[in-house]
Amino acid sequence: MLAQGKIVPLSPGDLKAIVDRDAIQLLLGAHEGRLSPRAIDEVMLADGTRGPALEFSLPGQTVQLVLDRSSGQLVAERYDVGEHSRRVQMEERFADFRAVDGVMVAYKTSVFRNGRPYLERRITRIRFNVPLPDSLFERDPTPVLP
Repeated sequence: MLAQGKIVPLSPGDLKAIVDRDAIQLLLGAHEGRLSPRAIDEVMLADGTRGPALEFSLPGQTVQLVLDRSSGQLVAERYDVGEHSRRVQMEERFADFRAVDGVMVAYKTSVFRNGRPYLERRITRIRFNVPLPDSLFERDPTPVLP
């Protein structure tokens, strides 16, 4: 994790919270009956966009998955994180969807922190199910991706 320009290790609890709020795992959990999300008719995102949401109450955190009303596609994920003894609202907005091997991938993610732009991630290339070199899993050398 990057904090104040420095890389700091995540605590086991922080890492677990990140894994627990993975959108695919949440949706699979709901489909399999392990999780019971609450349907919300409408929430408003940081940019004023409105849409329905599924709210998941997890141990130590609540996560909202916001959907596009017309397509049902996931367009945002909202959650709170603890930082210096206070809660910060995070919102990840997904855009620029493209089909890759039959899977819709958001090539752009904009992250808002307490309603303000915080960072933007862009995918330039993605491939699924490609062979990976063993060096990728070695700790010391810098791996070279294909």
